[in-house]
Amino acid sequence: MVSKQAELRRKSLIENKSQYKDSYAMQTALQKRDFTIWWNDEGEILGYTQEPEQLNDSIKKYNNAIFTAPQAEIIVNNGSHNYCIKTDPNVDTVHYIELKKVESTFVTHEKNDLSLIEKNIKRADIIVSLKDKTFTVKCSKTVQNKYKDKNLKTITANGSRLLKFYFTSEDDPSFLLHNTNFSLSDLIESGSVERTLPSDLSQCSIYTIKIFDKYVRT
Repeated sequence: MVSKQAELRRKSLIENKSQYKDSYAMQTALQKRDFTIWWNDEGEILGYTQEPEQLNDSIKKYNNAIFTAPQAEIIVNNGSHNYCIKTDPNVDTVHYIELKKVESTFVTHEKNDLSLIEKNIKRADIIVSLKDKTFTVKCSKTVQNKYKDKNLKTITANGSRLLKFYFTSEDDPSFLLHNTNFSLSDLIESGSVERTLPSDLSQCSIYTIKIFDKYVRT
């Protein structure tokens, strides 16, 4: 026997078809529908869907809010396990999807070797910048010239072939939000490399394990 909810969805689908010129237009419109997200008091995401009536009733007793499809895209594409819901402390009806603050044993282990990349450092070897989700790393001409005519496949700096960057809570490397590495050879070859981060981390501190003397954040 077909359930009442399934029958309602079938009728709704038939009605929707008449509003669009073809099935592709209808599918595109369906993908742009809002999401309902449920979470507990700790901010842990318990479920999300564009069809809230399909979720188990036991979830519906928890906190929930409507998010647009672009807002929910990050958990749809990456899963919800690394994300949580935060509520604006001044407006309790405004909610955000954020990366979880997870204490990283890896970062804690290397904490004594990490250096905060600060601003206003003159004549830096490595220059980093973060605009929205785009993280850019550049090297100075002095650094690039140092490796001129050398085999890029074998070059190292302070014994390392990688530039490592850690995005953490402000001034607290114990709470890692994201990390990414760049190949030294790629940086030397082009002079500048960039990467799109999973979210806007511009308010985070950026730490590194120094393989050059001076780093600056612009």
